Amino acid sequence: MAPSRRVLLRATGLVLAGLGGCAAGYEPPHRPGTEECPDSPRMPDADLHPDGADLPPVPDPPDSLDAGPVTQYASDYELAWAWREATHLFDSPLVEVFVDGAFEARREGGSAVLARSLVVPHGRVQFDVGADSPGYFDEASYAVAYLVTDAGAWRAAKPRPVGADIPSLDPHREGRLVHCF
Repeated sequence: MAPSRRVLLRATGLVLAGLGGCAAGYEPPHRPGTEECPDSPRMPDADLHPDGADLPPVPDPPDSLDAGPVTQYASDYELAWAWREATHLFDSPLVEVFVDGAFEARREGGSAVLARSLVVPHGRVQFDVGADSPGYFDEASYAVAYLVTDAGAWRAAKPRPVGADIPSLDPHREGRLVHCF
């Protein structure tokens, strides 16, 4: 019997130490100007089915730049992101979407926190409206990282093909500003 997704994800999580990001000579991002800040947090467009479940909200900024609040913010933001992307996968209503992955965080310089994870979106979709049980779907795993400062959050993601090494990410250099605080 093949190991479950959660067992594989936990084993892969041990490799996250190799998931590079900002180098030792890290320069914290500048404070974003009004022309750089989105009017609202950047998210994929959602293509909602009228019978689908409600989308999770974009999370509020973390209360502090401590590891706990930042990893919770990154986890909640990624769930909201994955839900919106999943609405484009099916013509049927989504029942629920999950993002398996454990974010780890580390301080970058004195004023930023890097939260990163290998994630596996999956969920349930109601293929036959009125059927008793929904079907299940799994998306490909990918690496994602958030750089969070007191001014905003940057996001970067890269696919992770099966059997490939986990890619390194620098959200400030390779990603984009997704949320201004």
